[in-house]
Amino acid sequence: EWLFLGIMWVITAIIIFIPLIVGYSMTPPGSDFLFRPNGYADNMVYLSQIEQAKRGVFFFKDFFTSEPQAFGVANLVWYAIGVFARIFHLSSFIAFHVARFFLIPICLVSGYYLISFFFEKPSKRKICFIFFIFASGMGGWIKVFLHLYGSSILLPSVDFGEDFSFTLLYSFPHFIA
Repeated sequence: EWLFLGIMWVITAIIIFIPLIVGYSMTPPGSDFLFRPNGYADNMVYLSQIEQAKRGVFFFKDFFTSEPQAFGVANLVWYAIGVFARIFHLSSFIAFHVARFFLIPICLVSGYYLISFFFEKPSKRKICFIFFIFASGMGGWIKVFLHLYGSSILLPSVDFGEDFSFTLLYSFPHFIA
């Protein structure tokens, strides 16, 4: 079963990192590829925290707000990633994605361990685990169902990045951690 988990980690990592590899390889000369896994505006805040940690700062300031900040915020995940980046002389972008890469198997092993409480047979665990990784949310189907039956209830999308394993693994390292 460990071999299966390793294979699933590799498959998941390939699927998650292919858009970044393709994007980087297709970047025109003279342009910079930002290695952003998604369109969230918070990316720059997290990269800034990695940079601050690389300089030895433990209480991070948010340089993307005009609000006064008397102290700062401690975040152990971003601090650890920043220290890792400082030790190995990595850019913030690379450290961000290396952290994602190494946190993915921890999340997958935790999920498989949880699944093992419900299924005794390894074959059932493996099938469930594949659904655990790659099955998405049902929010879109809920909207379709409500619309088909004439409901006037307007719901925002209920498929958030932290709610489902694959979108979680595709997002930020602190969510995975």
